[in-house]
Amino acid sequence: MTIYAASGAEFDANSTYARTQAHSDAATLADGSAIFIWVDADFNTSANRYIRAKIYAPDGSAQSAELTLVSGSSFINPAVAGLTGGGFVVTWEGQMTVQAQIFDANGVAAGAAFNVSPAGLSADRPDVTALDGGGFAISWHDERTSGTDTSRSGVHVRSFDQYGAALQPDTLVNLATIGNQADASIAALPGGGYVVTFTDRGGSSWLIKARIYDAAGAPVGSEFVVNSGAGATSVESSVTVLASGAFAVAWYETGTAGSGHAIQLFSASGGRIGSQINVPNGLSGTQVGPKLVALAEGGFALAWTANTGTLSDGSGRAVFVQVFDAMGQAAGGPMLANSQTLGDQFDPTITALGSGGFMVSWTDSAGAGADDDQVKARIFTPQYPVEITSDGGADDATVTANENQLSVTQVGATAGSASADIRYTIDGGEDAGLFTIDTASGLLSFLMAPDFESPWGSDNLYTVRVRASNIYYSDAQTITVSIGDVNEAPRIISNGGGTTASLQRQENSIAVTTVVASDLEGDGVTYAIAGGPDAHLFAIDAATGVLTFINAPDFEAPTDFAEDNFYTVVVAASDGTLSSIQRIEILVENVNEAPRITSYGGATTAAVPVMENQQTGALVQATDVESGAVTYAIAGGADAALFTINTATGELRFRAAPDFEMPADADRNNVYNVLVSASDGTLSATQMIEIRVENANEAPLFRSYAGASSVSLAISENQQGAAFVNAIDPDGAVVTYALAGADANMFVINMLSGELRFKSAPDFEAPSDVDRNNAYEVQVTATDGSLSSVQSLLISVTDLTEAAYIIGTAGNDLISASKTVAGQAFATAYGDRIEGRGGADIISGGGGNDIIDGGAGNDRLNGEAGADMLTGGLGADIFEFASIADSGPATTDRIIDFSRQQGDIISLANIDAKSSTVANDAFKFIGTKAFSKEAGQLRYDQFGGNSYLSGDVNGDAIADFQIEIIGSVKFAANDFIL
Repeated sequence: MTIYAASGAEFDANSTYARTQAHSDAATLADGSAIFIWVDADFNTSANRYIRAKIYAPDGSAQSAELTLVSGSSFINPAVAGLTGGGFVVTWEGQMTVQAQIFDANGVAAGAAFNVSPAGLSADRPDVTALDGGGFAISWHDERTSGTDTSRSGVHVRSFDQYGAALQPDTLVNLATIGNQADASIAALPGGGYVVTFTDRGGSSWLIKARIYDAAGAPVGSEFVVNSGAGATSVESSVTVLASGAFAVAWYETGTAGSGHAIQLFSASGGRIGSQINVPNGLSGTQVGPKLVALAEGGFALAWTANTGTLSDGSGRAVFVQVFDAMGQAAGGPMLANSQTLGDQFDPTITALGSGGFMVSWTDSAGAGADDDQVKARIFTPQYPVEITSDGGADDATVTANENQLSVTQVGATAGSASADIRYTIDGGEDAGLFTIDTASGLLSFLMAPDFESPWGSDNLYTVRVRASNIYYSDAQTITVSIGDVNEAPRIISNGGGTTASLQRQENSIAVTTVVASDLEGDGVTYAIAGGPDAHLFAIDAATGVLTFINAPDFEAPTDFAEDNFYTVVVAASDGTLSSIQRIEILVENVNEAPRITSYGGATTAAVPVMENQQTGALVQATDVESGAVTYAIAGGADAALFTINTATGELRFRAAPDFEMPADADRNNVYNVLVSASDGTLSATQMIEIRVENANEAPLFRSYAGASSVSLAISENQQGAAFVNAIDPDGAVVTYALAGADANMFVINMLSGELRFKSAPDFEAPSDVDRNNAYEVQVTATDGSLSSVQSLLISVTDLTEAAYIIGTAGNDLISASKTVAGQAFATAYGDRIEGRGGADIISGGGGNDIIDGGAGNDRLNGEAGADMLTGGLGADIFEFASIADSGPATTDRIIDFSRQQGDIISLANIDAKSSTVANDAFKFIGTKAFSKEAGQLRYDQFGGNSYLSGDVNGDAIADFQIEIIGSVKFAANDFIL
């Protein structure tokens, strides 16, 4: 009779912990592995439910991650069976229909889900079993109102091939149709048939019944009663087929004798084997369960939920398992499956493993751990007598071990043909306190390595007793360990001794340390570098152990393997046979270093050529290895005072641009010496810079007009002389001149003397420049034959005062500032002389003191501004005045030949006689009377042989204008146009 025990603690089946994981089921796959499935859902809603799974290897180790097999809504109570082809089939209770889907061995769907029960008909509690032919059969309960069973509660079954194709219509399992038939369980029989068990609630006592089907899915005989307890009420059956071909049925029942779980064995044909087996009362608990599974050694295991009795876990419901042999005899006692006892553990499922054991899973609610509503599982394995096989396997064994090592021997044991679940302990012996043993592997070791030269006893023999055990069996062995003497390697004692050492050293030095070792046997010791990622960077003296860097390390440019200034080298000390090593890690520390001047090759003295006439001298550059800020300064030199330096950028400049022809350096040799420095604030570096000023061909320099690049000049019209330009060449070359610019073609220049002249004298009244604005633009270029300079001249031609002399024609002429006779000038603002000659002329003199002679004909004369002389000549002439300003007291006009006989008239019509009114008032002629302070009065006087006409326009009794008429004329009102 094989005894079973838990192998390890319980573990989580699910790895998704949100929401609730429940309704688990399990099955063995064709290769001996096992699959567990469960529902992952928020059971407060029908939406977003998943059937998830995990596959375990035959030894119970996880073989897959958590798988999601089905996604949808409303489904519960899934069941699974492993198919002979290697995959598996899952069935579940949907909202109204039982459905199923086939998957390969990796959990990949091998087709879509399909309906098992009729669509639209409430169906539940499916169960599934794999058949020998590769197909499978599914049983369920539904609520049909038609057919053989119209009681709305019947058990049905249907078989399918390996692809999920139905082999025949579903069959009603129960023959008794009164009342309720439900809670079906199904198991495959040898040869392709199967057996279905169910609860019949049609009578006063509920019965467990069964019916057998052949490989074609046809019933073999009638239904038969499973339970034999008189007057008992039985529910919740589970069926499994044993290795012998017989099958076992378990159920929960209550009766006059109490309540508990019961088991009945049957032959493959349905014959009862032995009597009903009653599991002890108090270990059965609620009616959730039982679940049966056949075991490889021929027996079976029963799992159930208990919440009362002496074997409950003391905190609500718990899951138990009991193993039976092939004849139904209990193999050991009931075992508590759950190791975590807080809260409730219930709704178990059970499946066999290919290794010979089995796994139990259940729903754990309100417990500790990653989830308080989840599926947990535990592995149970067969237990066999334990026998120690190592070191001869006898009760006493002797082993030898060298000094200075911990390992002693590997204790090995078997239980049956396996060594799983065996644990090793130290069980005694006079030296037991000096040893330790790995409980899982059996590796026996000293706690401290023994020393042959200093044994803990007197004889270097150590005795310890070890024991190998599983839950039920154990075996012991007394081991005597004999310690042998060995040649020991030198011991490195420097840098704290041991196998590792850490040192700190400053950069820029090759010294590291001196490695020192002692040899217990007194042999001579030699030293060597034995490895390490930076071994190639070190050297060691074989005799003295002096360890050095080959090249001094630079903190800012580490050359170690990781380039992090941690240099690692392994050194060895050898006695010629054995050696010891020490791994030395040297941390190279930073040392503040002066900046490094890198400009001009970084030399201490640098010669820098520059051309004259520019302030730029040199660019000093430096780097600080510590990445600190660098500042630049002038530190000395014979010519330091002639320079400035930018403290941030290092730009070195002359204070004034050097002139090769007039050197200012101390030696007057155009070599300027200045010492510059670069500092990090603590340390500094210097560089002597010799700036060699070189001669440069220089363009001529204009001296004319203060050397300005643009010059504005003004000259009067009517002359050719324009300007005189002059330039000198710093290098003494001959300077020649040339012209360019918009008006260059209007000028000529003496190419040697620089005299600039108009080709023709400019006329202000007839400008010939491009813009016709009397502003002549010309650029004078002075060149030494190679380089040139330009001076731009803007020469403005100014007007000279010029009065016009205009002679009219025999016809009627119109002469004014804007009108004239062909070929004659216009009236100007100067003292013009205008002769109308013949015809009725209209003449306006414009500004200036004009002399106007109308000549023969009826002329109209207006002197306009200025003191004008007006002569009408023959004919009836009009002397016209448009404004009091035309003949003011200070600019009085003179009429030379006023003649009433010829019809001459003085017109004042355009003068407003009264300046204080808006209208153009006419004058009032008052003869020779004095003004009476009335605006608009016109009077005349005679004295000195001439006549004077005056007008008062503002009423102040003072003449506002005055006209002198040559000769004594006695004016009347009709001499005027008032």
